[in-house]
Amino acid sequence: MDSRDRLARDALKSQFMRRVYLERPDHDDSQGCNAGSLLHDIVDVADNSYPRQFHYSRETYVYIYVLKLRSDGSEVLCKVAAASLTGEKRLVQEARMYESPNTASLQGTVMPKYHGLFQGDVNSFFKVTCMILEHCGKPLSRPLIHEDFAFRDAVLNAYSQLHTAPAMLVKGDASEYKYEDIVRRGNGQPCLVDYGSSRPHRGDCDQPRFDFKSFTPIPGTDLSCGEILEVSKAAGALMDSIGPMHYHPKKTIADYWRSARSEMMARGYNETGGHEVIQKHLEEYKNYLKDMEALGKPGNDE
Repeated sequence: MDSRDRLARDALKSQFMRRVYLERPDHDDSQGCNAGSLLHDIVDVADNSYPRQFHYSRETYVYIYVLKLRSDGSEVLCKVAAASLTGEKRLVQEARMYESPNTASLQGTVMPKYHGLFQGDVNSFFKVTCMILEHCGKPLSRPLIHEDFAFRDAVLNAYSQLHTAPAMLVKGDASEYKYEDIVRRGNGQPCLVDYGSSRPHRGDCDQPRFDFKSFTPIPGTDLSCGEILEVSKAAGALMDSIGPMHYHPKKTIADYWRSARSEMMARGYNETGGHEVIQKHLEEYKNYLKDMEALGKPGNDE
């Protein structure tokens, strides 16, 4: 146990962590928290089997622990930044997003429920910030393409809900997409986690999702969100400039050509040329999948 871990655990067991509000001082959540309430009023600090460490980010020095609510004994996740300005800034940014009324309708479905942000000074020297979130389930342990069609389609729909009203939210840049940020709930539906890099959407999202079942040209990246393009690519919903397609490892070039024939002939491709273009993009996409497998991208900042 390192010094930050020890400090974080001491804070969670202390009676000095007070609720703070960033956006909605009149916020009323399911736990009946009022401005100024204390952490130990919300979570059970008397049970010595908690907290259990769930994850640690070496980039932000944020620890994630499993705790349980006093109200019903259900487990929640507590993200803690102990003596870390980087971690504190990230948690405050994420909490501000959760406290926005624009995301309220998505919490408990495609986003975790939010139970509050708490801060306090431990030992009169070190500032500790912690955020309590619903424990939604286990993160994906393999790239999204390996999940079944229904789940991948639900993930695309979840991202679409973030990018459209009322949320109008960008979770992160395309380079920040991680399959570990997709959690499978107990009911089999996806929940998207880790909003430390989130920001408001600039204007309307021209195409918030790509459909597996349609074959339409992909707009240029100036018209589409990089995050939507990246998750669509990871789900197998598109193959770059060919257009959205439902990728399946057992499909042949001829299968893809049959589904894309009208569109590609309208763009001037004959069958031979169409086969060549499809083959090229299939190889690129398979290489992308191999890269994703190799990277592994460890960690889950739920």
